[in-house]
Amino acid sequence: MSRLNKKFHLLLSNDPYFKELFFKQHPSLKDVHEKLFKDSRVFLPTNYWKVACHILSDESYKAEHIFLKVLDLPITFFNQAAPALKKELENCQTESTEKVKQQKNVEKYHSSLLEKKLVFIEERLKIIVKTLNILETDPKKIIARYKLLFASIFSNAKSYETAIKKTTILNEILKLINQTSVQNPLPENELEKIKILINSYPKSHLIWESLQYACAKDSIENDWAQQHFPRFLPKLTEILTDTKISEEILISELKEDRKGNIANELIANYASYEKNEELMMNITGI
Repeated sequence: MSRLNKKFHLLLSNDPYFKELFFKQHPSLKDVHEKLFKDSRVFLPTNYWKVACHILSDESYKAEHIFLKVLDLPITFFNQAAPALKKELENCQTESTEKVKQQKNVEKYHSSLLEKKLVFIEERLKIIVKTLNILETDPKKIIARYKLLFASIFSNAKSYETAIKKTTILNEILKLINQTSVQNPLPENELEKIKILINSYPKSHLIWESLQYACAKDSIENDWAQQHFPRFLPKLTEILTDTKISEEILISELKEDRKGNIANELIANYASYEKNEELMMNITGI
């Protein structure tokens, strides 16, 4: 490979170019990336940012579309995850083995809680060993599980990004409405701006329907709320504020740390994967 080709390959397969592109396209994810994508990058060391740019490339996609888009990715995108998954699972195995030893060193089991704890740790250890064996003999099954977790991570990231966008729009609308009063009504151009902003809000029809139901539930006039909303700004403010609070709660929930690393989530979801293995393999295309 020529020096120029090597440089081009490095540019297109490693962090700097695609990482910069990703955050340029998704600035709202920059400060929360470590929480939203906790340790997922470890499992795709050479093409993570490229895959991330691809998955979130279409702004019109909703969170559920993002989930399906990840599942449509070829298995080759995820094969490199196997060594890192093995290492993480082996770390979990070592940790669980040590915990079993510690529990068995307890002199007496007068506590049923301690006994239950030991049973839990031993069952977890069995799952880890079985998962490692499958990763060795039939890695596609474990990659399929990882693919679902990866899809969930990016679906949540899209939900977060959308919620941030919604909150920004709601803040702008509320700021405009708060400028009005009986003595200082909003001019026509400002009222038109409010309507345009509401219509730019994803699922804006829910805001208009809420206003119509609250103020003229028996009206069958098309676009009643959009035509008459200037008369009901206090009620509109209430609806917008409630909507904003809901979005802020969602943002807070989504940016919380994930429950554990990818390996721990694979172990925690083992039973549901086993129960629905055939369905899961069909969904992930593996």
